[in-house]
Amino acid sequence: MHEVDKSKNHELLVIATGSHLSAKYGFTVEEILKDGFDVSERIEILLESDSNISIAKSTGLAFIGLSEVFARQTPDLLVLLGDRYEAFAAVSTAFLMGIPVAHIAGGELTEGALDDNLRHAMTKMSDLHFPSTNVYAKRILQLGEPEDRVFTVGATGLDNFAKTPLMSLKKLANELNFNLEDGPLILCTYHPETKQSGQILGISPLLAAFSELKDLRIVFTKANADEGGNNVNNQIADFVSKNSKRSILVSNLGQMRYISMLNFVDLVIGNSSSGITEAPSAGVPTVNIGDRQSGRLRAPSIIDVENSKEAITKGIEEALSSRYKQIASQKVSPFGFPGASKRILEIIDNMKLSELPRKKFIDRI
Repeated sequence: MHEVDKSKNHELLVIATGSHLSAKYGFTVEEILKDGFDVSERIEILLESDSNISIAKSTGLAFIGLSEVFARQTPDLLVLLGDRYEAFAAVSTAFLMGIPVAHIAGGELTEGALDDNLRHAMTKMSDLHFPSTNVYAKRILQLGEPEDRVFTVGATGLDNFAKTPLMSLKKLANELNFNLEDGPLILCTYHPETKQSGQILGISPLLAAFSELKDLRIVFTKANADEGGNNVNNQIADFVSKNSKRSILVSNLGQMRYISMLNFVDLVIGNSSSGITEAPSAGVPTVNIGDRQSGRLRAPSIIDVENSKEAITKGIEEALSSRYKQIASQKVSPFGFPGASKRILEIIDNMKLSELPRKKFIDRI
């Protein structure tokens, strides 16, 4: 967004929707405004419930709202990242309205989430592809996309490390009104596994492990707006109310506080993509729980564990060991290096946008 905004060749149009507009999830549209951007359009789509029916209805509301915005704003190109249902609605609407789409972070796998299927569907409706690794680029090619539309650029999340001004530990503690210094500091983000069948254990085993490891200081961020997210957040809130001296729940840290926090925590735990993509580049060990992120490439600083109290406890102890701290300090990552945003814009600048929707399926045997 910064690269587009400072370019003389483009005009940036920002559309905010989903949890950006929800007080429950931190009303993070304010983070967009603090970064100096104008938010041209806001589309309310979230319902109070987080059932699969409400998720489907929210997606429908996104279709309606986005179609009205696209008709009013007539964008030349839609640029979006990821694989969530809100983004799926945006790509689908743009496709139906003949608006070219540039998709960032396609070709990945998250076998424990519905996002996995949505991402591949979004690939087929997109016109330009900016995967983070060659492995993911190959997967996009397997889906029949033309080779001259697929560009490996690295992970855009790594740009944050190069450009985000960092806060001091003292300032972070003051803003959160929470002691960050006594005991190992843990950053935890846990989302529902939306494709898990059978009994869903959720966050209970993790909280049971935290209950036994009483020397840990834990900063929780809320689960996202997925099916089952409310239940996860309620369980975390209950844990924090009983362990308020050593834990805190934050709706959303925001980009500056999150990146700053990564510089001070002893480990990241949960099942968020940030533990896979960003934590290794910050030199922080990750304990990744369950199957939500199954299929993503792994840095050597990531410890995968089953969703059981015993496995999680063992993973935490291993991550806090001097051996894993040394491994993490090497900052080895399969996702390249900062600069993806600039590379993406340079590629877009050399494209004739009006010709993008005319692509062919390429058979590869």
